[in-house]
Amino acid sequence: MRAPADREAVRRPLLALLAVPLVTLALAAGAAAGVAPGVSPAEREGTTAASPWLRVVAFAGTTRSGARQPADAVKPGGTYGSCRLDDLERLYAFVRFRNMRAGGATSVAWALEGTEIFVDRFGWDLGARGRGFFFVHAGGDTMPDGHYTVEIRVAGKLLARASVTRVTQYC
Repeated sequence: MRAPADREAVRRPLLALLAVPLVTLALAAGAAAGVAPGVSPAEREGTTAASPWLRVVAFAGTTRSGARQPADAVKPGGTYGSCRLDDLERLYAFVRFRNMRAGGATSVAWALEGTEIFVDRFGWDLGARGRGFFFVHAGGDTMPDGHYTVEIRVAGKLLARASVTRVTQYC
């Protein structure tokens, strides 16, 4: 029974020796064509054919029809201000996505000042491509000021992490 294992041990280094020149040749051909080594045509366009892609594009306290962010939305990393202490009952994270698979195990986790405050787990049901939003609410109370972070995972893989700081402005 040792013969197959011994043959396999010999075959692996031989395959490795054959693969190195082919990989080197492919890298050289790609470099000559102006392509970064190890980058597929789909990756040059921003995504791999089968990989899900999702980005948080804005945060706001309200939403418009069609899952579009309102005019007062701010980009991730920004500060979302509101004029009254009691006006913000929800915080929305607006997303764009593509290559998503129906039913994929998805989690959306929200944190305030680094402490997890809410996690939603569900099977992906927003379609393969498009836009949408996720939100966190304070159960009828006002959302407190602070630094909010949202993390979106699909099949355990972190696809997006973004944050916004919510402040009350006395207008």
